[in-house]
Amino acid sequence: MNEPDGQSEPDSETTVARQERLLIVDDTLANLKLLTRMLREQGYQVRGADGGAIALEAARSFQPDLILLDVNMPEMDGLEVCRRLKAADEGDPRHLSQCAGCGRGQAQGV
Repeated sequence: MNEPDGQSEPDSETTVARQERLLIVDDTLANLKLLTRMLREQGYQVRGADGGAIALEAARSFQPDLILLDVNMPEMDGLEVCRRLKAADEGDPRHLSQCAGCGRGQAQGV
């Protein structure tokens, strides 16, 4: 719908999506930068983390709506990050972390 000044009103679905917070976790800096840039260009609030420990802190402070998580990382892999996020969220229904990642049959026990 056009406004009197000739500009169209933003779509309500677009407005909601653009307010969502995303946490991107990847130990490959090029991937982290690319995803962060692409998602910010789409209007999302994005934080990046290059490792598991940093991701756990960012998840607690940033309270993301969605976490895109690399499963294969050194020191603390993505599956361990998911386990710790799940354990930290038990009993608190207000915060639900979604973990997405690529692994080769590694998603057992998460």
